[in-house]
Amino acid sequence: MRAVGGRVRRLVRDLPAFESVWVDAMAQARILTPYQAVEINAGRGSGLLVGRSAIHEPLRSPGYARVYRAWDLESRRWVRLTLFEVAAHDAAELYRRLKTLVRLSAKLPPECRLLPVVAHGAEGDTMWTVARDVRGQTAAEWMTRHGRFPPAAVADIARQMLAALVVCEQGGIVHGGLNAGQLWLDAQGQVWLPEPGLRPAVRPEEGFGHAELPPEAFDGLAPERVATGGPADRAGDLYACGCLWWQLQAGRPAIPGATGLAKVRAAQTAKIADIRSIAPDVDAALAEAIAQSTCREPQGRPGSFQAILEHLGAGSRRGRRELVQAVRRFGYSFRLSSPIAAVSAQRSRFGARAVVAAGLLAALAVGVWPLTAAWLNRANRPAAEPAGISQLAVLPGGAVEPGRIQPDRVERTDRTTSPRADVVQASWTPPENVLELASNQPQRLAELALSAGQTVRGRGGRRPRVIVPPGGLEIDVEDVRFENVDFMGGPPEATSKSRLPTIIRLRALRASFVGCSFQSAAGGNSRAQQLPAAVEWLGRPAADGAELELPTGSLSLERCVFHRVSSAVRCRGDAALSFELSQVLHLGPGPLLVLEAAPQADEPVSLVMSHLTLRGAAGLMECRYGELDDAVGRIAIQASNCAFVPAEGKGLFLFRGDSAPGPLVEQLAWSGQGSVLARDAPLALWEAAQGRVLAAAEESIQVAGLVRTDVGFAGEADEGPGASRIVRWQVPLASTDPPGIGEGALELPKLEGP
Repeated sequence: MRAVGGRVRRLVRDLPAFESVWVDAMAQARILTPYQAVEINAGRGSGLLVGRSAIHEPLRSPGYARVYRAWDLESRRWVRLTLFEVAAHDAAELYRRLKTLVRLSAKLPPECRLLPVVAHGAEGDTMWTVARDVRGQTAAEWMTRHGRFPPAAVADIARQMLAALVVCEQGGIVHGGLNAGQLWLDAQGQVWLPEPGLRPAVRPEEGFGHAELPPEAFDGLAPERVATGGPADRAGDLYACGCLWWQLQAGRPAIPGATGLAKVRAAQTAKIADIRSIAPDVDAALAEAIAQSTCREPQGRPGSFQAILEHLGAGSRRGRRELVQAVRRFGYSFRLSSPIAAVSAQRSRFGARAVVAAGLLAALAVGVWPLTAAWLNRANRPAAEPAGISQLAVLPGGAVEPGRIQPDRVERTDRTTSPRADVVQASWTPPENVLELASNQPQRLAELALSAGQTVRGRGGRRPRVIVPPGGLEIDVEDVRFENVDFMGGPPEATSKSRLPTIIRLRALRASFVGCSFQSAAGGNSRAQQLPAAVEWLGRPAADGAELELPTGSLSLERCVFHRVSSAVRCRGDAALSFELSQVLHLGPGPLLVLEAAPQADEPVSLVMSHLTLRGAAGLMECRYGELDDAVGRIAIQASNCAFVPAEGKGLFLFRGDSAPGPLVEQLAWSGQGSVLARDAPLALWEAAQGRVLAAAEESIQVAGLVRTDVGFAGEADEGPGASRIVRWQVPLASTDPPGIGEGALELPKLEGP
């Protein structure tokens, strides 16, 4: 305080010396760090002291916890302080796992390149761990500034990692958290692996029910952990090593994904390309090690870290020298893609002028090309060619790319002779594994002959209209994709009591619907109980039920509209369930999702939504159960830019059961940002067996990124999907765009009767 007295007097001059001025003065004098100054000025200064450590500055987070560089008041050393929240019923078990981890970490030799956990404790609902610290940068931070690592440097990183993991293996510790964000490099080119064993202790399970983390937190997640929900093991660490080395060579993750759920899905289904096709200069021995380590089957990976280390052989001085030069590199310049380009750039006398000229030409091309392309399309289009058909080109796999013309692949509907001789009139050949439905008139279908991975869509780019019987159209193969199909359910009175009405009866674990609409033939005044569900998800057929692994189902809905249905999805199968909804409009009157039973501990539910509008429906989720025990599964919900306007008197969640929904509420985790809820709508309701409806205490529900407001729509719900565009809301959001389904996704035909 005495040291900064003069600085304070210069700052305040004739004003009072407020406490904030003293804090700013100490920050300028570097007595306080900028982070400490911000926290103290915000009234959170007491939170800077956790356990035996004083927080100095935040570090890169692994996704599941907050990490800080801190000063340990007992050892008088810099440490890594990790904080994470834990539910009360999980605290005792987590404390036991952390105690075991500290005991095992104490046996690790101090000279190894590991930063083990040396202490742990708890303060209220927050648990903390202390680990050794090192000054440096993560591999992810380095690649953000410089691109991919030099090949020889990657080989040296791999050898150092393997040497540390051999020590972990001998000490009985599974690291479980290997990725580019948790690989530290110091100025001497030494590789450090922080907090081995911490992630498996904090998150013993991974998969669709635990996809709330940022996407980079799932880099290197082994596919068997997603499929079976098993614990972390050596085979999973080997897979993570292969993915990490692949990323260091390529400069991008081995498995793509823009969200946590997309990463988890890709970890189970995506195939990792041969690194030599992307980085031909990779070390041959390392390329072979990457291929073996990223084998989808655990038994196909190497038997130990020592085996890979022996396969790579002794390190070279060149590798260590290139690694040291890389980590000491400053600035944000990426390496050029080839030596020729580098030489050309160095020898060019007009390099800066060339860059400016290229930028101006690119801007000119961007501005002029749409006009030129439109003129060329009009000039090349035959007079009798139907508008819109010539603008579609079919790509491999059945995808449609707007703006490309392939006359030899287009079926001409007018059957007239073109005045241009260069337009070929060939018969239409559907792409492989694509089923095209006639769209000239409504079709009544009770079944479809489908194959796994098939795409179903209309012929000629039109929207087919499918009328299904009350029992539903049964789908019993995996990975079927419906594109731009309008489904209509049959009359509800024709359905037997033993079989609930539905439109799609899905007996598979994976399916997707893009640009589809679902509605019933009943009038708007019918009760929700009489209406069909849009999709009844039954999971895998009984013949496949003998598998030992935990089944995991995933259902994707994109640009879909639901109207006059008892629910968008009704789930009756036994599996871990994952839903991904984007640009969806649900008009009810039933809830969006109905769970016929409470999720079990090994059958979590994950619901990821973006730009969803729920209007006039009976809520987002309804869960039906009898008696509840404490071993219910997790319900993880992530909502981004969604709008929830339930019907009057309805809440976001409805629990129907004989006992209070306390265990379910504790397992409900809501995250996201930019979503709104109607001002008067309750969060959750409990309907007891006697029919009494009680409101749940809102403070007991963990909801983040959801605000209450009055919401105004463009029109009435029965005026078509476009009338459900949101035109008014009264709270500030991160984006100026309205929440809910986007206007472009509402360009669907008006829903009408049969």
